Amino acid sequence: MVNLALCGVGRMGRALLDGWVKAKADFHFTLFEPHADKVLIEFASTNNLELNPAEIAAPFDVVFMAIKPQMFAQIMASDFARAIGPHSLVISVMAGISLENLAAKTDALRIIRAMPNTPGQIGQGITAFVGNENCTAHDHGLALQTLSPLGEVVALTDEAQIDAVTAVSGSGPAYLFLLTEALTNAAITQGLAPELATKLARQTIIGSANLMAQSGKSAENLRVEVTSPKGTTEAALDILLAENGLESLLQKAVNAATKRSIELGKS
Repeated sequence: MVNLALCGVGRMGRALLDGWVKAKADFHFTLFEPHADKVLIEFASTNNLELNPAEIAAPFDVVFMAIKPQMFAQIMASDFARAIGPHSLVISVMAGISLENLAAKTDALRIIRAMPNTPGQIGQGITAFVGNENCTAHDHGLALQTLSPLGEVVALTDEAQIDAVTAVSGSGPAYLFLLTEALTNAAITQGLAPELATKLARQTIIGSANLMAQSGKSAENLRVEVTSPKGTTEAALDILLAENGLESLLQKAVNAATKRSIELGKS
């Protein structure tokens, strides 16, 4: 049986843990969460999971780092550092911390860096991962298995792709939430009550996303299908598709997010 340590049981860590327990994954889990609340304590007890052991006897086979990146140095300066040894596989979902930095601050030789997104909290996310040169096919298989509770998982060929992934799927949910806000506010300016405007905007976004997922059609094809010649949608799209419209703004936004991801990786 694989001994797995999960360091950090916040939103993303808890989504992973719930998926592993539900799938009855063949691992022995040990949880490390300095701010464990009553719910986590009861969950660990009910599922016979070890939580915050007094000491670490030996390094773990797999160590999952799901803490906030700013906590990484502090955690590695604590007794937790003993959890990672030369034979441990480290899988990190900490944003902005490169494979090189992970290797420099741990004793691990095999390291995988992953970028999930917030819909992973309900198993509807997408996670991209990349391993260093020491990772084996078996390590990649473990990454697929352990990250799958968050949703779809894709493998990258180069760590440099992580920055673009961060800008697109990592930050992408915020873009969609902002679009929902903007659509709501636009509806209110047209005279709709705030409650009705919110309901219309939210369900339009939710329903459209589900339609795209279930239809198998491209976003472009679906857009064309809803756009009648000289109709209301075409009038709106003339604005959104203008030279300085939505596509141009998103290009700038993704570029800015990519640049910031690169900067954070160097800090």
